[in-house]
Amino acid sequence: MTKTERVRYFAACNSENGFHSFYPQVFTEDLARIYIIKGGPGTGKSSLMRRVADRAEKKGYRVEEIYCSSDPASLDGVIAYDATGRGCFAVLDGTAPHVREMELAGVRDEILYVGDFWSAETLAGQRDAIVRESRMRKEAYGRLYRYLQSAGQCARNMEAVVLGVLDTRRIRETVTSILTQYPIGAGFEEKTVVTRSIGMRGPFRFPTLEDGADTVYMIRDCGGVAYRLLDEVYAQAKRRHMKVWASHDPLIPDRLDGICLPESRQAFVMAEDAAALREQDTDKTIRRLSMRRFLGTEGLERASTALATAEKNKDRLMRAAFEALDEIRALHFSLEQRYVTAMDFDAMREQSERWLEKILP
Repeated sequence: MTKTERVRYFAACNSENGFHSFYPQVFTEDLARIYIIKGGPGTGKSSLMRRVADRAEKKGYRVEEIYCSSDPASLDGVIAYDATGRGCFAVLDGTAPHVREMELAGVRDEILYVGDFWSAETLAGQRDAIVRESRMRKEAYGRLYRYLQSAGQCARNMEAVVLGVLDTRRIRETVTSILTQYPIGAGFEEKTVVTRSIGMRGPFRFPTLEDGADTVYMIRDCGGVAYRLLDEVYAQAKRRHMKVWASHDPLIPDRLDGICLPESRQAFVMAEDAAALREQDTDKTIRRLSMRRFLGTEGLERASTALATAEKNKDRLMRAAFEALDEIRALHFSLEQRYVTAMDFDAMREQSERWLEKILP
């Protein structure tokens, strides 16, 4: 990854526990300025953040783009770093479900309110439709999270089937043999970069981890225990004082689903996530790791029926979850359009230019 390329990731996810936010880990307290945008759907928040990102990049900042986990085409935030690597400022969407309020008002935090540019009268004329569609969307999200909760239980059932035959000692030895090839780091530092989402456009993933690596370990999972290997990579990297970029499983957020070690230019990702990565069309070194090598074959064969059942049930529930997301998408864009018709975007653009001059003089 070159210095000019933007790092792209998510800071939240739709999970087995409902909406899960990583905002505190991403928009950290050491940022010099945080601009929080408030407003409804379709009011230009994402467009404003794109303009900030473009202008910051032209002025020499390194830009990170944080996308909406429900709609990966929409931005949730932008962070700009100076030449020293310090996070100078962030602009983020502070409306539900990732509500963010000012903690250090004026000192660090400031509100950018786009509601000044909508017609309350126009919106009032659509009140019944907005109330109805908002209620329907909330109900659809309720169904989504119930499906995801059940899918998460199936994933845990899969794990329980194979944990009894998992050779953790061999995992530890394998990770040790990989990481000891590289020097001790300059100091442990963790960066949360969630790369996958369960959203309105189906399963989605940014190739952020492998973009930051020269050597990519593609992990073939079995029974949902690949995170145990990633946990070991994380633990040993921490002991070796290495920087870690950590991605979390959107379904079960307390599990890792990928790691990049930027100092040694290594990435550990799920094989299905990196399916587009092939030796013949990349100069990266590809290594393959199958979790089956860490499982007792005899015990796994005995458990194969239970494992297949749990996996089949999980897949069925995930299909139902994406059907609920299809309904959410239709309602979301209908609500957006209602707000679009009430917005004075000419006035919004004029104010946006003033905000841009303030953020990036």
